[in-house]
Amino acid sequence: MARRKKKLILDQEQKDSIYEDTKDFISYIYEDYDFYQSLVRLLDRGKNQAVLYRKVLQKNIDEIWVKRVEDALPYLDTALRAVRKDIKEVEEIKPIALSRNITVKSLRHLATHTNFIDRVDEKGNVIPNKLLNVYKDEEILTYENKFLNTLIYKLALFIDVRYEKLKEYGADEVSNVMSMDIETKVVDTELKMSIHIETKDGADEQDKKDNVDIYEDVSKSSLWARVLRIRKIIRQYQASPFITQMGKAYIRPPVMRTNAITKNVHLRECLELWLFIESYESAGFDIESSSVTEKPSKELMENLYRLLAFQYVMFRKNTYDQLDDIINKSTAKLRYNARFKQLDTQEFTDQYEFLTPGVKKVYVEELSRKGTRLTKEEVKIRKAIDNALKSERLYAAERKKAAPKQRRKTKQK
Repeated sequence: MARRKKKLILDQEQKDSIYEDTKDFISYIYEDYDFYQSLVRLLDRGKNQAVLYRKVLQKNIDEIWVKRVEDALPYLDTALRAVRKDIKEVEEIKPIALSRNITVKSLRHLATHTNFIDRVDEKGNVIPNKLLNVYKDEEILTYENKFLNTLIYKLALFIDVRYEKLKEYGADEVSNVMSMDIETKVVDTELKMSIHIETKDGADEQDKKDNVDIYEDVSKSSLWARVLRIRKIIRQYQASPFITQMGKAYIRPPVMRTNAITKNVHLRECLELWLFIESYESAGFDIESSSVTEKPSKELMENLYRLLAFQYVMFRKNTYDQLDDIINKSTAKLRYNARFKQLDTQEFTDQYEFLTPGVKKVYVEELSRKGTRLTKEEVKIRKAIDNALKSERLYAAERKKAAPKQRRKTKQK
């Protein structure tokens, strides 16, 4: 078995000690050798150009879609707990010895199917050899239940696609970047040195843990925690006995406005949620980029020049097999005069300028990811669905416009 690597955890005191000891180590070598002091002066007198900046990429989750799903969850939960079932009659003709469920309908059936009569005894009793058995069973595959099953499927896909994008791009990011180029001459040797240091740190990762309490107060949660919460709830719905029993019994849009849907407040809210996720055409978050050019501290520049001098010594000895004679007794003050330039931040926002995927585009991408190809007939069906969806949205918009007028008429009456 492979050994699990132990994670090194340092307290603040240890971190401070590491930094101070490193700085002292650099200073000891630098002060002990005039060679290093001379080399640093040559680097300082050279043509130096540098940039130091802090870049902040802040990703803002769109609260509109999060709040809309949260508002609909109580209605969806109630609808799923009180699903409608129809009573279905199943008819089966069985031999008389196996017949158990005999009703009036069985006798009527026998009267019209005399071929099932075996004989009539002396007392006039009719003895059949077979009878119609009528069983009553609950039918769960109603249109309303198929509608709820499809809504859960579409809602899970709607949330998961945005969840994955948020995981990929969603964490706030703080970058510190320093870049410096030096050109100088060491005796008769032309020297060019470049250094580029970049660190990227995410925001507080506590909110990214998936153990979110679904019963917590959403008003006190971050938007990321709220996304995790609704995703967890929808996953629990997907694993419920009702959704498992429904399987892939889905409906094709547009949704038929049956009496059961339009007159039931919970199903009506579920329909509004359906229309929302069909019409929402955003990635679910946006990105704000900002950066600030900074001037480095004297301590940073001192140590950086000394480290560059050490790197030159290592490189020169291993490639030229000897060091330069550059002992210089100059006592001139070091200026660390690297010219720091201002930064154009536009280059950093370009890499995050991706198109916000529409709902239909998201679904097409998801189908492609699963390797599902649409046939010509399915393409025709999808075009018909798109046209029907446009009509449905127009109907919803007209209904919203007409609602205030109807309320005024009701008040006048």
